[in-house]
Amino acid sequence: MNTKEPLRIIVFKCEDMLVGQCLEYDICTQASDIETLKDRMDCLITVELESGQPIDEAPERFHKMWDHAVAMAGGHDYRMAA
Repeated sequence: MNTKEPLRIIVFKCEDMLVGQCLEYDICTQASDIETLKDRMDCLITVELESGQPIDEAPERFHKMWDHAVAMAGGHDYRMAA
């Protein structure tokens, strides 16, 4: 995956799956473990960005989830290397 700026991806649990939602683009995937989730998200973002089609931002509720998580972390957002 090669983007010009870092992308924020919020990860949360839904039943027995992890869900990853990109905030800058409305791209979402799920997996049973974090490594598979990262691989799937990388693949989806790469394919979507290479398509050249415009992609909307994630719905506002995911941005609010991110803001809440950052506030709970003491005002720091934690980023994972791809």
